[in-house]
Amino acid sequence: MIDQTEQAVWLDWDRRLEEDPAGNTWRQLEGDWMLLVYPKDAAQFDALKEIPRGTRLQLVIQTNEKGRRLILSYGDPTLPPERPL
Repeated sequence: MIDQTEQAVWLDWDRRLEEDPAGNTWRQLEGDWMLLVYPKDAAQFDALKEIPRGTRLQLVIQTNEKGRRLILSYGDPTLPPERPL
């Protein structure tokens, strides 16, 4: 869901990439999780607004000094992860 006022995105979050001795694996999250994230800039926000609702995304997110979760990058989750979270 796009929050125009905050210029942010609410996401349904269902999996998390975790690093373990065997390598990187996706772990399914139990329950309903919503995550508020902020695009790194106006161009990214405009691009995210165009993605159809319900599209699955793989995100790399980092918390900034203000405590906001910024989207560093995003992409197709069917491709192998670029780096562990």
